[in-house]
Amino acid sequence: MISLILSESALELVPSELKHHPSVVAHAKKLGKHSSEILLDNSWHFAAMKGIKNETKRGRPDLVHFSILEATTIPYILKIKLNSMFIPLMIK
Repeated sequence: MISLILSESALELVPSELKHHPSVVAHAKKLGKHSSEILLDNSWHFAAMKGIKNETKRGRPDLVHFSILEATTIPYILKIKLNSMFIPLMIK
């Protein structure tokens, strides 16, 4: 039995102090969502993220995505089945 834990995963919703920034609003509009309902993504929200606390450790949902893809395509994991996956989210 194997469990996968992705700590400090940089996966979080757009924080309240950034939800009115033009780049965040434009990206949310493109997705058809409210700005507080989308994930913080450094590639889309780079300008908005300048100066926020721990900006280099935040806004990387691609790392979580690639980690899950890699973990679920390893033949050993496919054989024994992944028991659980823990991804802590930053929610404020």
